[in-house]
Amino acid sequence: MVAVKKVKAVNFESLPDDIISKIIKRLAQQSKFQLLQTNYKLYTLVLPALYQNLLFKSDCNGFLADDYDCCKYTIVSGSSNILADKRLNDLIFKTRQDILLQSLKVNEEILPYVEKVVIFNYENVNVELANLLQAKSINLQTYLNFNNNFNLSFPNSFHSLTTCMINHCYELSKLPLSVKNLTINFQDSFKDEIKVVTDLAVDKDYCLKILFGLDSLYLSFDELSTLNFLKFIIEFLKPPNGKLFQFKSLKFIYYHGFNDYNLHLRNLMSDFLFKYVDLSILKSLEITMGCDYDLNCSCLTEFVDELSGLTNLKEKNSNFSTNLKILSFIEKTLHKDHSFIEKFDINLGRFIYNLDPKISSNLETLIIHHNPPTDGNIENNVEGNFLRRKKLYSKFLPILQNLKTLISPSFMNSCSCYEVITSELLWNGCRCEFCEVHLSIFDTFIMNHCYYDEATGLMKDVISPRFFSIAANYLNQRLLNYDNLEQNCSNLQCLSYPFFSKSWDFHNTGSKKTTKFEHHYEYDEDFVCKFNQSAFEALVKVMSHFMEAYVDNCVDLLPKLKTCILGGVFYKINSERKIINVFDDVGCEKNIIGPHDI
Repeated sequence: MVAVKKVKAVNFESLPDDIISKIIKRLAQQSKFQLLQTNYKLYTLVLPALYQNLLFKSDCNGFLADDYDCCKYTIVSGSSNILADKRLNDLIFKTRQDILLQSLKVNEEILPYVEKVVIFNYENVNVELANLLQAKSINLQTYLNFNNNFNLSFPNSFHSLTTCMINHCYELSKLPLSVKNLTINFQDSFKDEIKVVTDLAVDKDYCLKILFGLDSLYLSFDELSTLNFLKFIIEFLKPPNGKLFQFKSLKFIYYHGFNDYNLHLRNLMSDFLFKYVDLSILKSLEITMGCDYDLNCSCLTEFVDELSGLTNLKEKNSNFSTNLKILSFIEKTLHKDHSFIEKFDINLGRFIYNLDPKISSNLETLIIHHNPPTDGNIENNVEGNFLRRKKLYSKFLPILQNLKTLISPSFMNSCSCYEVITSELLWNGCRCEFCEVHLSIFDTFIMNHCYYDEATGLMKDVISPRFFSIAANYLNQRLLNYDNLEQNCSNLQCLSYPFFSKSWDFHNTGSKKTTKFEHHYEYDEDFVCKFNQSAFEALVKVMSHFMEAYVDNCVDLLPKLKTCILGGVFYKINSERKIINVFDDVGCEKNIIGPHDI
């Protein structure tokens, strides 16, 4: 008989303070709140971890799970109750900010604990609180305030600041030299930035010193803001000939608009990329691209050829090197047409195909973010076009033999644009016990609901593309969605944030052109539709079954794939090449059939 050695229980408080602090950092937010109420010693040890990284986001219900990633941030959000309406959610978000502001005013010794501040939905944020965090957090390292064009000013004593955004060109001269990661935010459209910096006698040499010291530069999604900043660099600062910017991470936009209105921006962007940036240094690259000028325009093809280094049809002289590990593409288009979407896909694939094999085989992360319409209504949405897009991706994805992470936040939105696919999912999809029950319930919901279409002025029945498109819009808000990208977030940062919790009430569409889904019997005062946010979890599980068929195919095409995120559903691939649904565990055997099987 083996003797069992008794282990003496150790009192948690008797552990060294540095050990306790490391444990506290791995606790979920609510656990930290509970622990600091225990006694004064633990209170003092919890405070630094609780205030170290603050994230403000009003349109979510907190984090999706209490895992290690969520422990990195303290989130200030709305109600964690998924049934709370927008009014209550906004009220709770405001109240939490007011309490935080009061705490920081009463106990200013907390402010040195703050190292990172990330603000989404700035229009709902307490301005006094945001300004206080910016001005008095002396150990601040990161300050990101998306969707904001107010003046920023960091004290000269902020020697720890490494990541921030600027809203005006002249603010570059006010940044400390410690800044290594810079995002260009929104700028005032009515101001001539060059005239402003000239009148203010901005120090050109200091601005160039900041720029040449940057590790990453994220240009604004807003075309005018990017145009102003490029003019500021090229026409005002005038970097010395032969000296290139050494960015390790770069985000930019290349878009050909209607009537060729932005020709100057495209020319400046090409000059900036090929004359002022050392592309061979890049480790991560995000390209927002599109062409709405004409379907037959070859501008994107010419641009991706030049960017990838294809000088002629027989020679590849890459601008990049094996340093490039992360590649992100974002589609920008105003057209609701399959043909323009496919044009983006073709040029995306062309860029990857043109890369030197040593570079493409060395990529570890690929992010693809399309911009399908909110209501899922596109022209030319026949099954054959969907299959052709699918075949295109199956051709160029195998080139990336060392790819470990594949992310497509808009994947379910894109699939929902093709009625034959959503109908197949609804009626002939997964045959597991769970889906057999729930798919028929969601089919009943669709049959019993309608909506007012402002484009036609008609009441229309809800159909499967509308239903799954709206659901997908809420699902992909677990990650950075397209609205966040338009507010100057970057998909290169998407995995630096935990997954957000988001639900749908089955009636609000989140679209300006499509009113909420209404039940056919809502004219009856006694009738109450029973569908609400509580049913969204089941719908997500159904959609995750559908998408798992595509993950299976990606696992076959990409032998090193370890992480796949499609439309807000997180899949891990283990050492046995089995797929694990991290947050939406289906817990049953899938049996999916239909045209979505490749």
